[in-house]
Amino acid sequence: MNINKPYPPKPAPPRAPTRPSSRPHDLSNITLPIGLLLGLLLLLASESPQLPRSIRIPLIQAGSLWLMTLAALCSPPLQELKRIVREGIAPLLIIFLAWCLFTGAIAPYRGFAVFEILRVFDGAAVFFITAYGMRRPKETLYAILGLLGMGVALCLYDFLTISQGQGLIGIRSNVFGTHENFGSLVMLMFPLTLLFAVSSDTDERIRTAGLIATPIVSGGLLLSLTRSAWIGGAAALIALALLLLRVHLTNQKPSKTSKTSKTQKRSLSAFLGSPGFLISLALIGLVIAGGIGTVLSQRAITITEAHTDSSFTDRLRKWRGACQMTAEKPLTGWGLGSYMVIQQRWTNQGDSEAKTLSQGTDHQNIAHNYYVQWAADSGGVGVALYVALIMTFLILAIQSLAQFKTASISRALLIGCIATVFGAAIDAIGAPSYNFHGVSSVFWLFLGTGVAVMREKQVFSSPDVLSGSGEPSPSTGIAYLAGAGIGLTVAIIIIVAGRM
Repeated sequence: MNINKPYPPKPAPPRAPTRPSSRPHDLSNITLPIGLLLGLLLLLASESPQLPRSIRIPLIQAGSLWLMTLAALCSPPLQELKRIVREGIAPLLIIFLAWCLFTGAIAPYRGFAVFEILRVFDGAAVFFITAYGMRRPKETLYAILGLLGMGVALCLYDFLTISQGQGLIGIRSNVFGTHENFGSLVMLMFPLTLLFAVSSDTDERIRTAGLIATPIVSGGLLLSLTRSAWIGGAAALIALALLLLRVHLTNQKPSKTSKTSKTQKRSLSAFLGSPGFLISLALIGLVIAGGIGTVLSQRAITITEAHTDSSFTDRLRKWRGACQMTAEKPLTGWGLGSYMVIQQRWTNQGDSEAKTLSQGTDHQNIAHNYYVQWAADSGGVGVALYVALIMTFLILAIQSLAQFKTASISRALLIGCIATVFGAAIDAIGAPSYNFHGVSSVFWLFLGTGVAVMREKQVFSSPDVLSGSGEPSPSTGIAYLAGAGIGLTVAIIIIVAGRM
């Protein structure tokens, strides 16, 4: 026996696993959303009529510079960028931006054209950050939750101004714009707030926050007295109901027995405890306790009696003037920003060209219809591309819902973004808000969020495309064709209306 043979070394005792600190991870999840919300705050602040023009313009410039810098800093690697330009609505967006630069270059009023180009590129930067810059799903969720929290704060501020005796009638301004801008901004936040409250896709914390926030946001939407935002909100609500029904019918498994289980029976107690009933009760209480039922009903009546409403008649003249401008230059339009300067030649209302060039202008020189004004500025090609972008997104997003087989927050985000974009598309028919940098950028945020969710599910491309080979999904091409067809139809309608 070799007594000098060394004993085998004893294995080291297993070390207790150290729990990784969540602090750096949490900070990395919220850094980009905070930066995005800061840029949006700067742009929204520029819409405040309470600020002089000398401050509002630098706010736009600072917000634009911040968002574009943020988009550059969070840019994906070059290889991924090559793939991005081939998928989803990105190719349409690139063509759209190129056309905006062209129509801005031919515009006779360079100052107005520059600010229109900035507004479009602000929206593109927000879209790029949300859709492609945020690498984790939590970042996208935090950005949305932060924006909805901002909306709740704005509504509470609006309630405070009303309680201080500023009233509900007339051009009442919020801290971030007139009642029209405020109404559109709150309308953009309404669908997801409601969905978070009533959807089974959300967890208990988000559902509770939604239940608290929905009566506040809904009340803010009602008290804005913005009729186009009401109609847009109603359209978004209908879209939400149809999408939830579609998801329910798609994922519902056939029952093997004809007996109805107790969990499927609707009882009175279940109805009284449902989120929808609680939200409705809160809204009814707000209207009754606030004594604003008469004001709301009087404002709502003007929708059904639009032919006798002077403001609606004025808007019709603006719409017709924009259509006539488009008919005179149907391809390229008059150049970005031109409508706000020279619209009086066709409408005989608003600020004159000389006053607009020397002092600037505001809502009075906006067509209160984004599509006809955009057509006047960028021609039939510009409005066709814009409408095609929206329609292609909606078609792809609705198609992709079939891939979400189980409940998830991603599915809730996608459904909410579809309803929001659809409601905004309706709201833009009668609202001036989307011609402003802040509201326009918030709209693009929801568009980008929907694209981000679809990218997680690889909706746009087959797995081969993700590795660098293969071809885009055929459904994407179909969506392009359908969106382009609808966009071209809208452009033709506007041009024909201007020649009648």
